[in-house]
Amino acid sequence: MASTNSPSNRRRSPLRVLAVGLAAAGLALGLVSCGSDTASDAVPTLADPSATGRELAERFITILKNKDSDALADFLAAGFQIQRADGSGATREEYLATDINISSFELGETVTAVQDGATLTVRWSLMIDETINGEVTGKAQAPRLSAFVWDNNDWRLLSHANFNPPTK
Repeated sequence: MASTNSPSNRRRSPLRVLAVGLAAAGLALGLVSCGSDTASDAVPTLADPSATGRELAERFITILKNKDSDALADFLAAGFQIQRADGSGATREEYLATDINISSFELGETVTAVQDGATLTVRWSLMIDETINGEVTGKAQAPRLSAFVWDNNDWRLLSHANFNPPTK
């Protein structure tokens, strides 16, 4: 005698079929939406990290020169910090409130950048005429170090350091 519990004799409850179907559909939808989010924010593998580093450094200084506060707010990562050559520093909010006036700038010849996944570290130098919070800075080629993070389909400036000009 066949068991009444065998798969062929078990009645499938319409409610159970519906629940299993909804769970499978939800899982499939979740996988599709996760896949599309990941694909749209995929980190690019840079063929020439230094060329991208130069573009990002120029974008940063140009935003400052143009006093474009909206572009600066968009360009800075949420965790942004700056360390200045004079020993002062600022968080993102403090930096956005800083009065910076740049009359001219020139990037140095060499820009060296290294990509590691979603981060890009850029070593560069800058000759700049600027006034920060009413104080004129000296005009000399000075080193910079910037770290960018890939976020929301673009590179965002995560941290930046200004150094004193070389003494040689």
